[in-house]
Amino acid sequence: MTLAEAAEIFRYWELHPPVHLLVASVFGVKAGSAPQKAPVLPPGFAAAQVATLGMPAPVFDLDDMRARNRARAAVIARRNAAGRGSGLSSASETA
Repeated sequence: MTLAEAAEIFRYWELHPPVHLLVASVFGVKAGSAPQKAPVLPPGFAAAQVATLGMPAPVFDLDDMRARNRARAAVIARRNAAGRGSGLSSASETA
């Protein structure tokens, strides 16, 4: 979802609020007024705090990601170009 799409949804919600917000306003329920309980995990499901995993923080280097994607696209394009001249026939040619 793009930011423009999200903004469009928010504008729509300003004119047509979701039902749960309308019902909450009718009954005077404030956001966050319900007691917060710790989530109950299903049996056999293990969870750990993020700080205890010992993993480094993610780094999002957009230029690096773009360069990797371009390199992958180039490899795929070369592979596809090589496959065309290999004598393989397409489904349309055999029909």
